[in-house]
Amino acid sequence: MIHALLAAALAAGLVIPLPAGAAGASSFQDVSDPATAVNADILRLMGVVSGAGGNTFRPNDKLTRAQFCTMAVNFMGLGDQVVLHSTRTIFTDVPSSHWARGYVNLAASTMLEDGGSSSGTGSDSDPKPAGTPLISGIGDGRFLPDSQLTYAQAVTILIRV
Repeated sequence: MIHALLAAALAAGLVIPLPAGAAGASSFQDVSDPATAVNADILRLMGVVSGAGGNTFRPNDKLTRAQFCTMAVNFMGLGDQVVLHSTRTIFTDVPSSHWARGYVNLAASTMLEDGGSSSGTGSDSDPKPAGTPLISGIGDGRFLPDSQLTYAQAVTILIRV
């Protein structure tokens, strides 16, 4: 259903012309490229991004694993559950002081199976397989939240979403 809505929104964007002068305008003061401005504003309106503070987007910065994880959680509409996961410790390098701790923990706890999310648990009479987490660490109890996201990692998360 989300795919159909996104496809419809993109198709409407291609058909409905922007008002004169709006094509180069952006909600973010540091975005001057018209295509980037439109894409950043679409993500902002969808609630996927909110910018980098001070009405900036920083389009030339490298995307971190924590930032992309946050975007994936927001895209999936799970942002209201972040607070519930902010007090847990899943990864040793995501301390309680890290701004994205709740997002990272939620994404690591969101189990996906057959294209949908689930808790990954079932009753004894109806066991469910654990599934695949939306994100995972690097294998030694760490997540590396402030490391640059690779294309392979981005593609893997997008496929899971």
